[in-house]
Order: sequence, then structure tokens, then C-alpha cells
Amino acid sequence: MSTFDNQELGDKVSIKSVAVKWGAISGAIGIVFYLILILGDLIMTKGVSYIGLIPFIVVIVMAHKEFKNQGDEFMTYAEGLKIGLMLSLIGGLILALFSFIYGQFIDPGLADRMMDYIVQEWENQGMSDEQIEQAMGFTKYMFNPYLGLIIVIIKNVLVGFILSLVISAITKKNNPELEV
Repeated sequence: MSTFDNQELGDKVSIKSVAVKWGAISGAIGIVFYLILILGDLIMTKGVSYIGLIPFIVVIVMAHKEFKNQGDEFMTYAEGLKIGLMLSLIGGLILALFSFIYGQFIDPGLADRMMDYIVQEWENQGMSDEQIEQAMGFTKYMFNPYLGLIIVIIKNVLVGFILSLVISAITKKNNPELEV
């Protein structure tokens, strides 16, 4: 975009600046939620992780609001989607890095405790020792800390994308002067 275009738009705030700020906030909230789950021994509790969607939704809505308020009061659907995707990626990177450091250096027994819980669940479901042994092979692979980094990032971006599809449709505000 040229200097002339920036002046014409009234120095509109950039998608990147909003996404970086709110991505960092999302990452920080994700870390706090992760710690609550671990320290509260809720990490393997079914359904609890869905509560984490609430602050994620709020962060995306607040990022959209800031983009509109600091700009020209308008935001297209595409701009909203870009903001949501970028902040999801940044937040996911922060959370993935923290969870990696936590699992590798602060609480290296976390993966083993989670695996024990999973095995107990399989036993409660009536799986045979042979079935459990087969399932453990794949599950242990999924507990690889480096793969975990990638999974956290992909999951965060995927969830952020889905949420952004819906939220952007609701929060968009097209400039009527630009519509034909």
C-alpha cells in the first residue's frame, strides 16, 4: 500500500498489529487455562477443555472490535478472518512453546500420568491387555513432545479458523461507500 493510500484511509490500524497483540493475549490466557487444568488435576477431565473456547471467542471479538475502533469503523469478513487466523497462530505458538517447556523441564512426569489415566480408562471400558498394548503404541507416539508442539499449533489454528468463520460473519461491518 502506498503512502497516498495510507493517508486516504486515515492511517487505518493494521491487521498484523491487532493480531499480534491479541494473539499474545490469547497465548497468555491459554497458558493460564493450561496451568489451571494441570494444577487442578483436570487435564484429562472430559469436556473441561471446551470451557477454554469462551475466552478464545472473547479474544477474537475484542480483536475485531479494536480493529474497527482504531480504524475507519469498518471491517470486512476477510479482514476479520485474517485477524482470527493470525491471532490463533500466534496464540498457538505461545501455548505450544509453553506446554513443551512445562512438559520437558517443569513437570517431566506429566505425559506418564496422562498415559496412566488413559490406560485406566481403557481398562474401565473393558479393553483386553492385547488391545491396550496395541493402542499404547500409537498413543505413546502421540505423546512425543515435538509432535505435541505441532498438534497444539494446528489445533489452535483449526479451532481459531472455525470460530473466526462464524465470529467474522457476525462482527463484520462493510463500508457502504465501497459496496456496489
